[in-house]
Amino acid sequence: MKFYTDLNYFDIENYVFKRKNQGHYRIHHMYFYMCLLPKHLKKSLLERFENYSMYPKWVYSRILNVEETFCHTIEECDYVVLPSDLAVLSISPRKSFFRYEELIKKAILNNKKMLFFYGADDNSEFNISKEYGYVFRNAGFASDHDTNVLGCPTFNLFSYCKTYRKKDLSVAFCGKIDTDSCNEVFDKQKYRGIRKQVYDELFEKKCVEGILRENWLGMVETNYESHQDKHRAEFIRNLENNLYGLCVRGGGNFSFRLGEVFMMGRIPILIDTDCILPFKDYIPYHTNTVYVTKENSNNFTDVYSVIEEYHKSHTEEELIQIQKENFKIWIEYFTPDFAFKNTCKLLKELDGK
Repeated sequence: MKFYTDLNYFDIENYVFKRKNQGHYRIHHMYFYMCLLPKHLKKSLLERFENYSMYPKWVYSRILNVEETFCHTIEECDYVVLPSDLAVLSISPRKSFFRYEELIKKAILNNKKMLFFYGADDNSEFNISKEYGYVFRNAGFASDHDTNVLGCPTFNLFSYCKTYRKKDLSVAFCGKIDTDSCNEVFDKQKYRGIRKQVYDELFEKKCVEGILRENWLGMVETNYESHQDKHRAEFIRNLENNLYGLCVRGGGNFSFRLGEVFMMGRIPILIDTDCILPFKDYIPYHTNTVYVTKENSNNFTDVYSVIEEYHKSHTEEELIQIQKENFKIWIEYFTPDFAFKNTCKLLKELDGK
């Protein structure tokens, strides 16, 4: 499968983030674009990021593993990929998409489908005609979108505890529970406050080990460098110490923790607030997560009962096996080279290429 993008849009300086503390958080919407770039551009990116200890170098190393898939002319490609850049994080998906109006026209003129990746917290509805291609995004609500709007995985700093928790109903959560101060464009008033609601219920049931932050990542940007190791270690230890990890939306209607819980070989408690889930037909969400919906939890007011039922219905051996499988799920769907491979597989299935 071959991809084309207009390299005139590629500006390496645009990928050296000014806000260093969000580097690993922001990378997830650019993985496909960077995977398909010519190898010399991938290497240039990797060299730039080696100067920043916070950036996940292993992510870029895995991007280098991707076979050459780039073609120099639009005529020979299977898909046109709209470029990813950091501006996508501060503007709506619609505005971001139409930044590339000339490339869009070129794709339509050549009868080539487009791929558009959008990784910000903005939940606003955005659809394109199915004949024009696919949108991949993290946030937003599934019921607002057509079937050609697909989920996009997140990537994170690699950690793995290599041990498995025995049968103990304990839930990890580390972060900010009050997300009501988020921009209303992001929130769209749908499931607003759900994180605090669910956390409070689990706290009342005495089954959650919570490390609560006052700010995003528990700190302000000015002192981030001095706190990053300490806070990251607390986050990882919190997941190590518990069998389950709470995954519930924040400002954007998705959970960055979902990939991290899989990565740690733990079991996500996935609060599905009409999420656009990554690889929803490939990842066995209904068996390898505690899959909580408004239907099975009385509109998310009785989440504990869903967790308890899942926990009681599995033996300790089964729960350990699920933890092992979940780490494999992370490798297969939440690391750049494998996510790229599976996105290509998905496109082949959708379009019969």
